[in-house]
Order: sequence, then structure tokens, then C-alpha cells
Amino acid sequence: MASEFLVAHNSGPFFSLNDKEFKRASNKYPDLNNDSNITYETQTASATMNIGGNNYFDNETILKQFERLFQLLYFKVDYKDHDFVCLVDNARTHTAAEYSVNDFSMKPVTIECYDDDGESKDLLKLAEELNLHIPQNCKLFELKEVVSEHAAFKNVSKLEKLGVKYGVKIIFAPKFHCETNPIEGFWCHSKQFIRKNTDQTFQALVSLMEEAKENFTERDIHSKLFRRFWRTIKAYSEGKDYLE
Repeated sequence: MASEFLVAHNSGPFFSLNDKEFKRASNKYPDLNNDSNITYETQTASATMNIGGNNYFDNETILKQFERLFQLLYFKVDYKDHDFVCLVDNARTHTAAEYSVNDFSMKPVTIECYDDDGESKDLLKLAEELNLHIPQNCKLFELKEVVSEHAAFKNVSKLEKLGVKYGVKIIFAPKFHCETNPIEGFWCHSKQFIRKNTDQTFQALVSLMEEAKENFTERDIHSKLFRRFWRTIKAYSEGKDYLE
């Protein structure tokens, strides 16, 4: 199993450091040189794992990979003075959040969203029960903003918290919209390339994974995916659908 990052930068499409940059990074973060059940490509956060037993890209493993990426990012000279934003698909391995006993009925901010008849309460009723100050003649979008700031409506994922730690903003792509996430195009290309060239052996699969990346780069497919992404975002912001 492979886990990869695409980079919307001239140095892309894949992220890596040179020898000098990686040495500086590992001096600050010695754990970058440690072995684990994840196999990283040299001086990158690109990862592979042999699936079996307890080996799988679960949330804990994904967080380790992202932390490695975050630790490496700031040492790439090409990224100097850049702000970092990670666009991530809306999978459970990415969106998992932390919970404790206080998140349930014992927590003061926990509220009941249904009345005694089993009917869903409206947003204004919930706001009143939370003792929130609602301005007179408050419009719906204003009410949503007020309520969204209350702790009862905040549920930050572990990945977002990790991003805050390293100064990286995390954005989750909407579910069922692969056109808003260029990495999905890379996986489609890789699968197509491997199926076309494989002899059905494991060794061929391993070598073809790297060849698929090289082919992806040589054909400049990432540029096409990034253009589609921005055009799609622009269209959706104008109220259009994908066909338009």
C-alpha cells in the first residue's frame, strides 16, 4: 500500500528534500532517521507499507506520515516564506477526532437536539438553551456564525490539531467529489499504468509503482489535474455544476 503527496509548486509534482536540506531537517528532528513499519522514500514523506498482521494505514500511521511531512516542509529552500495548506480527502483515517468521557453526557456543553416528542429542535431553540446572546432580527447566516463558535459545535480532528502545531492549514475535500482533489487523479493514473504493464507478480507491482510516478511526471499530468481543480472551484463558487 502506498501513500503519497502532490505539490502544487514548480518543484513538484512530488515533495522531496536534497541532501543538504534533509541533513538540516534531521538535525532538528532526529526521529526522521528512525526505522518504522512504514517505508519512506529517501528524503521524502512518500510512504509504502507491506499490508499484513497489524500493518495498515490507519489514523495513527497517517498522522506519523503527515508529521514527517510537516517537519520536512520548512527545510525546503524553494518553499521559503511560503504558507502551507494541505488538501486532504475526507476519509476516516484523516478526519478522526479525539474524544473523552467529557465529550458525552457529563460535559456541560452537551445538548439534546430533540424535544420530548422526538422532533428536531431548530437552531434558534438550541442557541437559547446554550444561553447564547442572539441579536434582535438576527438573520440565519448570522445565527449560524454565533452558534458555530460554541464549544458544543466544535470537533477538531487530530490531523487539524497536528497541522496547528506545525503551522500547516488542513482543508478536507468534500466527500464524493474527486474533481476537487488532484491526488485522486494520480491514483487513477497509477492504477491504469500498472494494470496495463503488469505481469501479475508482486515484484512487477513494486517496480511499476515507481515507473507510474515517473510516467506521471514526464507527461505533466499533474498540471492538468491542478488546472481542473481550480476551474472546478471557480465554477462551484459561481453556482455552476461540474458539467457546466
